Amino acid sequence: MEARAHLVVGADGKHSRIAAAVGAAKYHVRPSTTCNVYSYWRDFAAPHTHLFVRDGRFYVVLPTNGGLTYLGVVWPVAEWRRVLSNLEPTFHSALLEIPWIAERLAGASRVERYTGTGPVQEFFAPVNIGRIVGERHAA
Repeated sequence: MEARAHLVVGADGKHSRIAAAVGAAKYHVRPSTTCNVYSYWRDFAAPHTHLFVRDGRFYVVLPTNGGLTYLGVVWPVAEWRRVLSNLEPTFHSALLEIPWIAERLAGASRVERYTGTGPVQEFFAPVNIGRIVGERHAA
């Protein structure tokens, strides 16, 4: 398959205004199987992305801009309420399960609030790009 376009617009977010504006239909709707929490840390030495898998957990370490590092933990969705009920200690305890993370975390400091995604429906929403462009020009 080959596809070509002068303009590609993504309208796939849960609260996408573009998808709502063009009436993108949802299909293949499925409940999520995971939940995640993340934040950004200063002085966490990670020169490149690291991914770790443990029983019931998935970890993401990602260097970002401004010398900050993204630290994220993914749990099974059934654990969402437990994670939220004691967020900071639960997140920190999960990070300490990975020795590589634990040794770097000791000298780092969190600089952003925690952000997370709990149970949401996952879906695909097809959008006809011609319709978006046509409606934009009609405005």
